[in-house]
Amino acid sequence: MHHFRFLTILFSLLLISCSNDDSTTELTLEPEFSVEINDNAFDAEFKEAFLSDGVLYIQASDSDGSNKFVLKVNNPAETTYTTGNTDINLIPQMSFQPSSDQLSRMANPTEVNAGSISIAEFDTTNDLVSGSFSFEGSSPFFLNTHEFTSGVFTDIPISESEPENIGRGTLSFEIDDEDFTPSNLFINRLVLPEVGNDGIDLIIEKPNYPTFILQFPTNTPTGEFTLVPLTNYTIQANLDTTTFIGSSNNATLTIIENDTENNHIVGSFDAVLDNEFTAGNNSTEFTITNGQFDIYYSDF
Repeated sequence: MHHFRFLTILFSLLLISCSNDDSTTELTLEPEFSVEINDNAFDAEFKEAFLSDGVLYIQASDSDGSNKFVLKVNNPAETTYTTGNTDINLIPQMSFQPSSDQLSRMANPTEVNAGSISIAEFDTTNDLVSGSFSFEGSSPFFLNTHEFTSGVFTDIPISESEPENIGRGTLSFEIDDEDFTPSNLFINRLVLPEVGNDGIDLIIEKPNYPTFILQFPTNTPTGEFTLVPLTNYTIQANLDTTTFIGSSNNATLTIIENDTENNHIVGSFDAVLDNEFTAGNNSTEFTITNGQFDIYYSDF
């Protein structure tokens, strides 16, 4: 009887000891973002994702916020998004802002095989996204081109908050009285050393050539300004694949609202463009009217 009581007490102590040692280890997923830039490895220090109005933004940068990637897809799902896709909802936007100069490297969204994003996991329960990407990124007018290969992002946390630090917005205008509302708009932040300031580029692309660029300093106050070639206030376009349309002096920009605290600018513009630089006496004029934009620009 004494042996039985002793064994009972010993067994109870063992159960209590096992119960105390049975701790649960929580699994913490560490987000990762890496890519090869011209065969050189890049590992991002900061990574985040935002889901806003059905658009997923993935942003990654190094420790000081420079060398920044922005990936964007509409209607995120576990599928592959490719440039030049016939389905506009499956065309991604991909850009890289290097610290070395002011021009972003962007994948042309309408060019076939210029880049792709594959979403391997879109976890709406835990708000995480994982996948891979690659693209060829060129700066405006192809001054610089980079190859981005073996891109991987893993367990990037998704926030439902507004992506205030990522370029987004709308732009539309008429060319010779025909409506032009682009499906793809790049909003590029750049340095303007001549005025000790930075500026905004609104860029629309089509295969091989940028179609349209409107540039102005970020801190431009409300009011009307003249757009002049080869200055910090300028507008230019390529309306076909062979002819460069130079800016005329007959162009105006109106800033309606400039909320620098929230990186938000609203404005309008009109211009008469011509190709006199390349066509000489046979130049042709193109009239841009009813230009409007409402954009949020990124932080450096």
